[in-house]
Amino acid sequence: RGHHDDRRERDTASPDRQTGEMMQRLGLQPGFSGDELKSRYKAMAKASHPDLNPGDAKAGERLRAIIEAYDYLRERQSVG
Repeated sequence: RGHHDDRRERDTASPDRQTGEMMQRLGLQPGFSGDELKSRYKAMAKASHPDLNPGDAKAGERLRAIIEAYDYLRERQSVG
């Protein structure tokens, strides 16, 4: 009943839904710094790297999602 719309209106800390999703992927909060972004990316990329998780078929997929989020957020930071 409009619950989703109400939540979006209240969520003014995150500029848009896409940014919020990318921040969530990396476990970042609104107002994160460039250093926080880089640190989270490095830690998560290392933990999800297929070479370090040879028995995990989904490791490559997780790594791609982490890289996508990092690139998106880094671009947003440099523009904004």
